[in-house]
Amino acid sequence: RALGIMATAQGLGFCLGPVLGGYINDHLGWHGIFFVNIPVGIFTIIAAIKTIPSRQPVPSDRRVDLSGAVLIFICLSALIYALNSISGMGLKNPMVISGFVISAVTFMLFIIQEKRASNPILDLSLFLNRDFAFATISALCVVFVYMGLIFLLPFYLSMVRGIDTMHSGLMLM
Repeated sequence: RALGIMATAQGLGFCLGPVLGGYINDHLGWHGIFFVNIPVGIFTIIAAIKTIPSRQPVPSDRRVDLSGAVLIFICLSALIYALNSISGMGLKNPMVISGFVISAVTFMLFIIQEKRASNPILDLSLFLNRDFAFATISALCVVFVYMGLIFLLPFYLSMVRGIDTMHSGLMLM
């Protein structure tokens, strides 16, 4: 049920996002996009209050895997820094290369830490299930391809083809 709700919300977002974004951009300018967060936030808070139980049992033996949290934070921060810096500094820049190296090393340390942790952030034993592992990998590939298209196509449609953002959003939908 939860996966169905998540998939429905994601599908609606993929379909309605470009259209609503194009409409808002055409009529309010790009600053208007940020006002969407207010009604979405209010709706989310109301939905959470109505659906999430107010009391949940909290196990007393659960401790936060602080080492894992720090490692994955450093890993993702270094990766994002490196990816964002490529366009300005170039791929051969030592800072960019260092970002990728730090990201790779901390990711490996994160995996080692998660195997040892009593309460890991990411339970790696889930990936021993072949169905789960392949489903996760295929979903990741689909998201990468789709996000690449949904990120690049609006620029192509508006800058190269000269189509306004509202119609670009309709075409993306």
